[in-house]
Amino acid sequence: MKNLETVQGDQRDVILISIGYGPTEPGARTMSMNFGPLNRQGGERRLNVAITRATSEVVIFASFGPEMIDLTRSGARAVQDLKHYLEFAERGPVALGAAIRSMGGLSGYDSDFEMAVAEGLRKRGWELRTQVGVSKFRVDLGVIHPDAPGRFLAGIECDGATYHSSPSARDRDRVRHIILEQLGWRLVRLWSTDWFLDSAACLDRLERQLRGLLEQDRTASSAELEPETTATPEAQCPLKTEDPLLVPEPVAPLPIRADHGETAGELALEIDPTRFYDADYIPVLAALVLAIIAAESPITLRRLARLVARRHGFQRTGREIMRVVRETAERLARITLSGDGDDVLWAVGTVPAPTMSYRGPSVSDEPRTWAETPHPEKLGFALAFLDQADPARAMADALKLGRLTAPTRQEFEALMADARRL
Repeated sequence: MKNLETVQGDQRDVILISIGYGPTEPGARTMSMNFGPLNRQGGERRLNVAITRATSEVVIFASFGPEMIDLTRSGARAVQDLKHYLEFAERGPVALGAAIRSMGGLSGYDSDFEMAVAEGLRKRGWELRTQVGVSKFRVDLGVIHPDAPGRFLAGIECDGATYHSSPSARDRDRVRHIILEQLGWRLVRLWSTDWFLDSAACLDRLERQLRGLLEQDRTASSAELEPETTATPEAQCPLKTEDPLLVPEPVAPLPIRADHGETAGELALEIDPTRFYDADYIPVLAALVLAIIAAESPITLRRLARLVARRHGFQRTGREIMRVVRETAERLARITLSGDGDDVLWAVGTVPAPTMSYRGPSVSDEPRTWAETPHPEKLGFALAFLDQADPARAMADALKLGRLTAPTRQEFEALMADARRL
């Protein structure tokens, strides 16, 4: 065991990190923001050294969650980095897209309307931050959670005159709203027309909604604490990069239509190939990526990129298309590197599994090649042929490949070796 200051130069396959700071009493809602050397100048470099000592896996032990790190009470860069690292350990790559690089400020309003709403809520005792988030996915007002100052209770969307003036703007905002919810925001909408007619009534309604969300959280917390059982090490130290070996439940797809119409249960997207690389096209692209992942999770990055490219009429999936799709998907899904070197994307709320049942040569009525099949499915398929005299030949016959080439046999035999180690 070594402390933070003495791990420079060490390297191991697996590194266990124990955070020796935390709440002083069980069930405490706040904790000190003193993290020793991390609070000092250059602490971020020490943290970086500590979390980069492992070649394959890092396991973190902590007595608190990332939501308890209140960035409003510490200006240390390393404390901010620790919070985001714990979020990543708890939720995977999707946390990186949702990571709040800045907690927002007390100014920087988009409009006088937004400022008036913020000041009205502050007078009623709520603490807020403005323009919270990154890129196109900023929330106008973030309401700090009273019981967990390091996270937000809800986000408030304030719509001004420009929102009402353009139908296309409304469409884009609806897509953006869906993406923000997928990133974990609970959003409350406030219309400027309602505010100008009766601001007091709007504040009353906002407060009722916020109180309702707070009550839900407190009820959920009480329910979790009710059973009096002995805490296991896993319960005491919940932040680990290990996950239970579970096959994810299927996620209901989000239908996509590339037109301007709208029917119940469908989200109409304005697919426009000419805007594929434009910054203001990100919400539309994100909604399309999200819908495909929800319908097919798990899905390989190469298949996701191909499906997105075909929706836009592109006949080839080049490097730039792959880059754009990956950057978009990183915000919306968990990405794992599988045994065959392919990136595999898992829908939010599912747990990556080492093996799962093979779903066949098509998913969601979309044909797919063997190369587009996620590695966990390939392993699940291989498991059924372990007792065959020639497993590779039996797999090829089942897939109706006909001729079994040397590279294919080599791939199948490597899968068999992996399957036998499960």
